Amino acid sequence: MTKIIRISDEVWNVLRDMGKTGDSFDDVLRKILKVESENQKGQDLTCRGGRIPHGTKVTATYNRERYEAEIKNGKFRYNGKAYNGPSPAAMSITNSSVNGWSFWGIEKEGKWKPLVHFRKHVFNQKNKSNSWKKYKRDNAKI
Repeated sequence: MTKIIRISDEVWNVLRDMGKTGDSFDDVLRKILKVESENQKGQDLTCRGGRIPHGTKVTATYNRERYEAEIKNGKFRYNGKAYNGPSPAAMSITNSSVNGWSFWGIEKEGKWKPLVHFRKHVFNQKNKSNSWKKYKRDNAKI
């Protein structure tokens, strides 16, 4: 159902400019309001040419503190908030610019590897059926 809302010209201009990336106005408002669409549920996170599977748990250590996050419904979830990728989530911790693909990683058998490693070798596969299933089976603790 379509609803009509009244907004100022200033707000309209901001929405219009944000929509120039190809997003619909509904998509723009969902991002601002942090409302997920039904078609995002169970989706992998895709950003900057990389893809992280839904349900992946990641960790980071910064200033001797451990941080945990999870990929859920196409978003990078950390501390109760949804981010569009690993870098914005990392920046919320460091309060400075940081490469989230290097900041966050996956622990397996006591060894930690940054997401950038998996981005190059596993997550970025266009056809995730064989390579991702094999990786997931061989690394069941992820």
